Amino acid sequence: MSKTLLITGASAGLGAAIARHAAARGHRLLLTARRADALQQVADSCRQTGAAEVTIYPLDLADSAAVAAWLAALPPVDVLINNAGFGLFKEATACNDAENSAMLRLNVLAAMQISAALLPPMQARGSGQLIFIASQAGKIATPKAAVYAASKHALLGYANALRLELRGSGITVTTVNPGPMATPFFDTADPGGSYQKKLGRFWLLDPERIAALTVAAIDKNVREINRPRLMEIAARLYPLAPRLGDWLTVKFFNRK
Repeated sequence: MSKTLLITGASAGLGAAIARHAAARGHRLLLTARRADALQQVADSCRQTGAAEVTIYPLDLADSAAVAAWLAALPPVDVLINNAGFGLFKEATACNDAENSAMLRLNVLAAMQISAALLPPMQARGSGQLIFIASQAGKIATPKAAVYAASKHALLGYANALRLELRGSGITVTTVNPGPMATPFFDTADPGGSYQKKLGRFWLLDPERIAALTVAAIDKNVREINRPRLMEIAARLYPLAPRLGDWLTVKFFNRK
């Protein structure tokens, strides 16, 4: 059954891949991102792939007033996919207040603002789904990603609390927690490319695979999607032996 999906951060990377996979299933798409040209290219691709309808909204989600005005004019949304976000791979003391605020605004507060606006109509209908693209960084923090990890921990906390608040409402909440992916995320987070080189191709996830899993979770009460499996196992074991977890994180996951 065709649904109306709102996808943030849809101009590139995982967001664009999710849009294409959703289009192939005939869903109606509402796509937003800052870059109008890139967003239009994704929309054109989605129309060719089979989307029932595609509407684009070039918008900076960091502008809360503009976001509020946009939300007031949106058509009904069945599925919200909060994907927009960015990170900077720096030590905590190297990040300035502006960078910290920008990460928290886009990664957390924008998702909260959009979710809070779309929830009342979903509750009135008794159906809907919120999908949050979080990260394994929201489960296991690593050096040189303190603020990014904090933002993803916050996003997971928000999503998990919403899931409890919405029990019995007909609205489901899904979190998607990927590890490092081969996307333009690293253009900002790791402009020199050293992190990607240290990881190697073996460790970088394919965004198309994560997008397929995300779209497959639509209309299903899936609590979490975690990839890669090794990181999922590590995240489950971490609370049982945190000192060992810290040592292993620095030993094996500290590639930044």
